Amino acid sequence: MCQMNDYLVWHSTGLCRIVDISRDNFGGMSNREYYVLETVYGHSMEIYIPTDMLSAAIRPILSRDEMFELIEFLPVIGSEWIRDDGFRKAMIREILLSCSIPNMLNRSCGLVSSRKQSS
Repeated sequence: MCQMNDYLVWHSTGLCRIVDISRDNFGGMSNREYYVLETVYGHSMEIYIPTDMLSAAIRPILSRDEMFELIEFLPVIGSEWIRDDGFRKAMIREILLSCSIPNMLNRSCGLVSSRKQSS
């Protein structure tokens, strides 16, 4: 379970901080518990996520050691550029929603490097 002032990544807005854990009644859901997230970068925004649904599209930020492990992984990344715009958009959405950092890096960096090579 997350705590106040924890940082995490919300799939559609990026880095957020938990500023409150409260109970509220949104959309007829009786007195449900929510994490109140505040965006760290860009436009300030509050996001309410039910505490029992947190893992749906959220992930914790990486530790220093996890970041270095991923950096070491970068040289082995390779992927083909997806020429079809619609399919590429769907693939990018799938990557972001997967919340798997190695998968995100593998596919994202591969797409970028393949695109640079085909230009």
